[in-house]
Amino acid sequence: MPDPTPLETVDLLIVGAGFHGLSLAATYTTTHPSASLLILDAAPSIGGVWARSRLYPGLKTNSQAGHFEFADYPMLGNPRYPEVRADEHIAGDSVRRYLEDYAAEKGLAGRVRCGRKVVEAEDLGKEGWVVSVEEVGEGEGDEEEEGREKRTQKIHARILVLATGLTSTPKPASSLLKCADADTSAFTGPIYHVRDFGKHCPSSPSPAATTTDEKKKKKKTILILSANKSAADCAHHHAHTLGNRVIWLIRPSGHGPCFLAPARVTPLKLLSEALITTRAVTFLNPCIWAAANPSSPSPSPSPSSPSSPSWWIPSFNHFERLCRTLLHRTPAGRALVRAFHAQLVQRKGVEEPLRLDAHPQTALLKPWHDAFWVGTGRGLLNWGAEGAPDVFELVRQGKIEVKVGEVV
Repeated sequence: MPDPTPLETVDLLIVGAGFHGLSLAATYTTTHPSASLLILDAAPSIGGVWARSRLYPGLKTNSQAGHFEFADYPMLGNPRYPEVRADEHIAGDSVRRYLEDYAAEKGLAGRVRCGRKVVEAEDLGKEGWVVSVEEVGEGEGDEEEEGREKRTQKIHARILVLATGLTSTPKPASSLLKCADADTSAFTGPIYHVRDFGKHCPSSPSPAATTTDEKKKKKKTILILSANKSAADCAHHHAHTLGNRVIWLIRPSGHGPCFLAPARVTPLKLLSEALITTRAVTFLNPCIWAAANPSSPSPSPSPSSPSSPSWWIPSFNHFERLCRTLLHRTPAGRALVRAFHAQLVQRKGVEEPLRLDAHPQTALLKPWHDAFWVGTGRGLLNWGAEGAPDVFELVRQGKIEVKVGEVV
C-alpha cells in the first residue's frame, strides 16, 4: 500500500552545506529567485568539513588569505574577519564563521537543514527524484549510531545536486582493533577518528601538565595511524602544544605519507598555490577535459572570408593543443613531464628544502609516489608563525617517533 503522507516538493535539492553547496545555492537563487530550494547536511551545522563539529585545535587552511573565498563576499580585508591577514593561512574557526555569514548574507540560512542524512535517491526520470532522508545525531549517521531510532522523511526534488565533497564517512575507530582481533580490555583510553579530534583533544595543556608533581607531569603516549595532512596536524598538536609522546604509524599497505610542501617554493619564494594555476604548469599535467575546453578552436574560416583577415594566425588554443600533444603523447615529452614532477617538484621543491634525507626518521615521511600522482593527497606546512617547528622538525627532535608497520 502506497504511503499516504504527501511528499515535500522542492525545485532544487542540494546535499552538502559546504563551499560548493552554498555557492551553487547562492547562484541558483540569483538566477531563479522564485524557485524553492533546500540544502541538507548530515553535520549539525553549516560548513561541510569546516563545520563547528569538524574543527580541531590548530586547524588552518592550506591556502593563504585571498585564495580561499567567494568573489562576491571577500574574507581578506573584510572588517568581520580582522584576524585574517595577507600571506597567512586562515584558522579553521574563521572559515566556519565565514561560511555561516555567507549563508546568512545570501539568504540561505533558513533553507539549510542540518542533521539530515540522505540514505537513498530514486530516479523518476523527467519527474525528478524522490530522496529518502533520516535525522541523525552528532555522529552524522555513522556506524556508531546504529541502533538509535531515527526519523525518516521523503522529499521530491525536480533537480538533485550532490555537493558532498571528497571526504568519505569514516568507519568507527574501534572497528580497527576488532578487525585486528586485538585484546583491548586493558586499554581505557579513547579511540577516535580524526573527524572527532576536536571533541577529544584540548587546545592547550591542562593545569596538571604544568605542575611540578612528577606523577601528574607524566606524558601521555599517543598513537596516530595514517599519514595524511590531518594526521600530521594531530601529531604536531600533541607533540608541540601538549607535550605528549607521539608514535606515528604508517601502514605499508596504504598510500604512504602525504605530500607536504612549503607554502612558498623556488629561490624566488613563489606562492605554490598560485604557481600551480599558471598555464605553463597546467601543460605539464594531463587533463581529460582539455579537448573539451569551451575556448577550444573552432574550424578555421575560409581564407577568402573578408570578415576574418587574420584567419592564418594560430590561436593560443592551437598552441595549447600542440604543447599537450608534445608533452603527453611523445616519449621525449613524457620523460620531461616525469622529470619535472620527480626532480623539480618533489626533490627540489620538497625533499631537499625540508631535509627529509638528513634524518632516518624524516626519511620515512618521504612521499612514496612523486607529485604527478598525489592528487588531493597533499598539504602545506601551515603550523604556527615563522620560526615555529614544523612536524618534520618535531620528528628530528625525537618528539614524534615514526614507524612503518601494519596493525595486527
